[in-house]
Amino acid sequence: MNTMIKIEIAIAKIMFIVMVILILVAAIGRAMGYPLIWSIEISMVLFAWVSMFSIHYAQVNQRNMGIDILSKRLPVKVQNLVDYINKILIISFLGFGTYSGYVFMWDTRSHILPISEINHVVLSAAVPTGCLLMIFTCVRQLIDKINSNRALSIRGNLP
Repeated sequence: MNTMIKIEIAIAKIMFIVMVILILVAAIGRAMGYPLIWSIEISMVLFAWVSMFSIHYAQVNQRNMGIDILSKRLPVKVQNLVDYINKILIISFLGFGTYSGYVFMWDTRSHILPISEINHVVLSAAVPTGCLLMIFTCVRQLIDKINSNRALSIRGNLP
């Protein structure tokens, strides 16, 4: 799994650099009277993919935004229960996002972006793919938490 994350981040970094260069070249071209209209569409596609890879990276490292001011005051068993419910809700939401995203991608498969003439699937596939990656990560994290709590309870260390 770590290798896949490293590959994702490398791809995201390359895409981000290309996106920044495209926007910079487009701005310089526009200032010189030669606008590169297609660069905005390419940057939009790259931004969608970079966003999904970045959100997945945050999920893998459990660095997503969260508010735990109330949950940290609860007993550990209740905290664990809230975490289980939260993970199941997140997996359900991501499952809906994956399904809806693939339906949207299928519905727009015949569309092309107007200027660059890239198939719309390249853009619309970012969301369901990102959701699917996050589902795998959340399920793995949920299984790891269950196994960790089971090991603690077997040893008698669970509060």
